[in-house]
Formats: sequence, structure tokens, C-alpha cells
Amino acid sequence: MNRLLPLILCTLSFTVLSVNGQDKYEHESRLKIEKVPEQATNFVNALSLENKIKWFREDGIDRSTIEAKSKFKRQKISIEFDTLGNVEDIEIETAWKDIPSPVSQKIIEHLESNFTKFNIRKVQIQYLGTSKELLDFFQNDLTTKDMVRNYEIVLKGVTKESIELYEFLFTAKGEFLRKSKIIYRNTDNLQF
Repeated sequence: MNRLLPLILCTLSFTVLSVNGQDKYEHESRLKIEKVPEQATNFVNALSLENKIKWFREDGIDRSTIEAKSKFKRQKISIEFDTLGNVEDIEIETAWKDIPSPVSQKIIEHLESNFTKFNIRKVQIQYLGTSKELLDFFQNDLTTKDMVRNYEIVLKGVTKESIELYEFLFTAKGEFLRKSKIIYRNTDNLQF
């Protein structure tokens, strides 16, 4: 029983982390095309992306996903699928300066209320919708006005207690949706 106690406590701590939704752990590993569900490859092929597509399996605290990474109009794009090949979202990397000023100001105000100092590392526009809606949107040069879109921001945040990496999600209007602290396994940080 003494040997099982640490395992039980570890399992419970990960369960608590995933229920609260405040911590995010992701481990990416390359995935061979043969392991990708046909539905996912068909969707990505329909996008007619410019560059080679790299496939990944992303394991998190409570679930796994499949991700395709490439370029779309010279910007980094990632398409996320569940393990059955159903599309979940599409994210395109963008520059902070490309976020409309009223929206970026609202986001900054929220971040300033959370941190004494912060440094934005990455900004992505997240597009949500059905498979058909997303395909139509990308095949029509992103012109559909009613497509659901959010801003996903990865930043290094400083508080009085700590310095951590975080992922924030905001609506297209700059309204706060979610905050997750990015956690790493000890083995993810090994340096040789």
C-alpha cells in the first residue's frame, strides 16, 4: 500500500488540475501520416496549403489531439483535430500590432490587472466552426464576417509570487475567456 500512495496522490493532483482548467500541459510528438485519421488528412488537403504539412500528436493532462502544422499565406497555421479526425479549430499566428487597437487595449487592461509585468511571446487568431464553415472560410480568403474567432496569447507573466508562462484566450472583442498556466514535466526541461 505504501508504494501505491504516491501514485494515487499524483493521479489525484492531475485530476484536480484538469478539473480546474487552470493548468495546461502539452507534449508534442511527430506523427506519421499513416497514423493520421483519413478525415483529418482530407480536411487539410482541401485547404490547399502552400508548404509541407507536419503532423503531431499532442498529449495534455486530460486528452490527446492531432495537429497539422504548415503555412497559409506565409503565416504559420495549425489545425487541431480530436483523435477521430474531427476538426476542433484552426489557429493562425499573427503579430500583436495586427490586433485592432480597441481590442488590444482591452486585452492589455486585463493583463495589467493580473501581472506586475508581462512579455507577450506568441499571438494566434483562433477560428472555430464546423468543418464546412472552416473550409468555406479558408477557401474564400477569410472573408466571412460572422466566423467565430478568438485571440490566443502566450506570455511570460510576473506576479509578486512568481514568474510563469501562461496562455490566455480572448474573444474577437477582447473579452476574457480563459487563463491557463503552462506546466512542464521535469523531463521536458532537461538540457544536455
